[in-house]
Amino acid sequence: MLQRSILRTILSTGLLLTFVAGCAGPSPRSNYYLLNALPDQKAGQTTTAASDGLSIGIGPVSFPGYLDRPQIVIRSGPNEISFSEFDRWAEPLKNNFMRVLKEDLVERLRTDNIFVYPWPPEAVFEFQVSAEVTRFDAHPGDSAKLDVQWVILRAHDREVILSRKSSYTVELDRSDYKTIAAAQSRTVADFSREVAAAVTEVYRREHGH
Repeated sequence: MLQRSILRTILSTGLLLTFVAGCAGPSPRSNYYLLNALPDQKAGQTTTAASDGLSIGIGPVSFPGYLDRPQIVIRSGPNEISFSEFDRWAEPLKNNFMRVLKEDLVERLRTDNIFVYPWPPEAVFEFQVSAEVTRFDAHPGDSAKLDVQWVILRAHDREVILSRKSSYTVELDRSDYKTIAAAQSRTVADFSREVAAAVTEVYRREHGH
């Protein structure tokens, strides 16, 4: 009798757990996003240094700690942020940012001599672009924003030859994460356009063009 009672208890518990699991339904599916390089819609308005010897290194680039996570960060107020548990970056955001910045600069500067930190052993470059990202997030239905402090250094003597603080904003007409990722990609493209113009100016000044 005791064994039958224990067996009935086990069967009842199993049926209950199956019922609860069925009611809970399937777990929400995570969605993954990437920043992407964008064609320069203002091509022809940005003067490039072409490919006549220009070489640059990108990095190091630092990001604030609140962005060091896979969840996409949403700003819901001046002093309030939230993390989307099921909408995530497909790779570390800083790595994605630097890769896209390089791809944008390759197009704008018309040179393949662009190296991303940490430098490969064979990397040799004349100028270095180092940056500190202080904000890179979005307010759904409002805007995506990138704030960054950056410098251009002469590589051989580490002298800072240009220093700027820049801010880029892209308006959002929708609140979905695909639109947010696209808008954040646009802010990186806008940053790369300013960097390309500055590097071109520095290059021509240093070479007496």
